[in-house]
Amino acid sequence: MAIDYIIDYDCAPKQALTSDGIIERLKGEARAQRIIALFRQNGDDRPPSEMGFEFTRSTPEGEEEIQVVIVQHLLDAAAELKPHEAACVGCPANRTGKPFGCVGSINYPVSGTAEAWLLDRMPVPDDALVWLLLKQGVRNSSTTGPASNRCARRLVPISRTTCPRAASSVSSS
Repeated sequence: MAIDYIIDYDCAPKQALTSDGIIERLKGEARAQRIIALFRQNGDDRPPSEMGFEFTRSTPEGEEEIQVVIVQHLLDAAAELKPHEAACVGCPANRTGKPFGCVGSINYPVSGTAEAWLLDRMPVPDDALVWLLLKQGVRNSSTTGPASNRCARRLVPISRTTCPRAASSVSSS
């Protein structure tokens, strides 16, 4: 699992394919390449049009969605990116210097330092609705990292030692 991110700078590729469309095509291509490599490692030389796998995804409602995916379909969708690669040269959102360098992912598990950095960027309790939704989300999630566990246990009140940014806006009265 990973956290996908995109620098959502308005550009021709995102206008043509959408941000989600670009992410899905890039992820699909990476999956296709992993499946092809797995087939080849096991001595299977059939073409990608004859390779498939089951893809299981959890929906926002918590249900599992199982889909049979043909590898060639992923490669065909990824090929739609090719005509748009030139727009990435010199793009201010391209952080890698490669085509679609505005897209990336952070794989789990993240380090404690990274987890604390991410938590430090979360909303503060100044906005009651956002804070209540955040509190509910953290409590309902299955987070296991040390920093998120400390925050989940101590969302109200929060001490400066567990989540410094959030704590800075909580009054001590």
